Amino acid sequence: MRIIDKSPLVAEDGSISLFNRLRGTLQYGNTWFRDMQAQEEAIRALSPALDNRYTLLRNVTLPDAGIPVPMTLVGPNGIWVLYVSGLRGVYRTKNDTWARMDSGHFKPVKPNLIRRVQLLARALQVYLEKQGLHNLPEVQGALLFTDPAHHVDTINPAVRVVLSDALERFAISITRQGETLTPQQIEGVVAAFNVGPQEELSDEDDAFALREADEEIPIPRLASPAKVRPANDFLSRINLTSKQWMLLGGMFAAEVVILFLFVLLLMFR
Repeated sequence: MRIIDKSPLVAEDGSISLFNRLRGTLQYGNTWFRDMQAQEEAIRALSPALDNRYTLLRNVTLPDAGIPVPMTLVGPNGIWVLYVSGLRGVYRTKNDTWARMDSGHFKPVKPNLIRRVQLLARALQVYLEKQGLHNLPEVQGALLFTDPAHHVDTINPAVRVVLSDALERFAISITRQGETLTPQQIEGVVAAFNVGPQEELSDEDDAFALREADEEIPIPRLASPAKVRPANDFLSRINLTSKQWMLLGGMFAAEVVILFLFVLLLMFR
């Protein structure tokens, strides 16, 4: 399986430094590092069953659309959007609902991962059509989990849900589907991603798929001229969650305490 990896903040050897881990958590949400590790585990599980006819595009942003897709698998059997999560706990999905077991009852939670996968698959389908790639099979979506401690009760789920012990079987099942793409179509889909050197997104444009917010994913559109924002609009563009603000505040407080202790040390030497 060919892998085209455009993951942000990841070194060439696949490692993530402590600084980049902190930066990724602040920029993309508290689950970013965990889900990045989950992607690595999923790739290891899927790779043995998928030969070099398959291409996996990891964390590639749709050009001119600003929509990042965690993992896209393209092969002779079709196109898949794979959303991989390191989540743990007991959940339930019925159709397109998403709920977590809490105090003996299932309660709806955000983000709705089922709905998110649907939106990503739809966005990719529309984007490929806008690139002139017609007569393609429908983009399929799958929600993959890698933590053995995670369980999902499924009732007619809107997208395929694959638990950690079924990842290899999932890959094998893909290869057994009928072939719907020619080698030329596969290369056309991969080329449509325009996977050259990927520039880091700004805070304003970044819409990394592992964000915690359950926001709607826009349908791809032509790029519009950049808007000039006033300087006092800076804070509104940071778009951090309350937990991220608390983490920043804690870091600032720790630095103040360390500086205070250092001054005391100098004064009473």
